Amino acid sequence: MEKGKRSGDNIKNPNFKYYQILSKSQLPNPKQVKIKQKVGAKLVVLGFRICLVVLVCIGMYWDLMLYMPPSLRERRRYLLFEVLCEREIDKRDLLKEIWDSIYSLYGDVGASEIKLRLIEYHNREESKSGVGILRCAHDKVEEVRASLACIHSVNGARVGIRVIKISGTIKGATRLQR
Repeated sequence: MEKGKRSGDNIKNPNFKYYQILSKSQLPNPKQVKIKQKVGAKLVVLGFRICLVVLVCIGMYWDLMLYMPPSLRERRRYLLFEVLCEREIDKRDLLKEIWDSIYSLYGDVGASEIKLRLIEYHNREESKSGVGILRCAHDKVEEVRASLACIHSVNGARVGIRVIKISGTIKGATRLQR
């Protein structure tokens, strides 16, 4: 074994330190080891303090986002839609089909500009249809409607999606739902 190289046994040993070397002549001075350990501990504390500062800044940023004046917020639209289908459709399967439709029509950039989110979806008990609310950017409503019109099946079940109402608030969209 070459002088100054670590053996494979030492690497697998959980007590192996980076300053352990096979040659006794190259072992560091015990004072140097203590200094390295202290410096390492100080770096850990410093890293922890930096993480706390970053987290506090993110929290302050989040608070600022919560209290942003309405004139600076992004405008959204809420689409109340109905799914007419042969059998009950799961929320995840429907959302996957909606995203697939948007990606196939508008690509990655268009899909990111739409800022789509499924707010609520549930199946009706009396029939095999479902009702849901989608949120999107205010200037991308027509694109979302077009992508909903392109969906013909979900998990092999034939479906038709009809937009019932478009609203600027969730409250306005849910008013007609009940």
